[in-house]
Amino acid sequence: MSSSFPQQFWRALRGWWREQTRETGVASAASRLVGKLWSFVLESTPERRRQRYGDMEYDWEHRVNTTSGTVSWRARLLGLFHSPYQPTEPALFQEMMASLPIEFDQFTFIDLGSGKGRTLLMASEYPFMKIWESS
Repeated sequence: MSSSFPQQFWRALRGWWREQTRETGVASAASRLVGKLWSFVLESTPERRRQRYGDMEYDWEHRVNTTSGTVSWRARLLGLFHSPYQPTEPALFQEMMASLPIEFDQFTFIDLGSGKGRTLLMASEYPFMKIWESS
């Protein structure tokens, strides 16, 4: 059974705090924490939320929901202390695939931490031998 949001939040904050104070000291860690929380508040305004829907074209074309605009405030807040959700830009993904000097059908595509699955969906447009995700 998964733990509640408050438990997840405090566990993430404690882990982040321990790591930051060990690496940079209490004053620097406190300053970073205030900066992260202020950034979260700014990112929560209606204008910024609309901006997070800026990558909606891929979702609209493929009838999926992988945009960062629909990520809950809870997930965004936890992302401050872990890794925030960032969907891969389709043009960047295509550029990366085009730069690989490989025969795709000879390889397995592995997505580590696949989030909402946009990268997996884009990989499915290539003839990989297999596509695998690890969350």
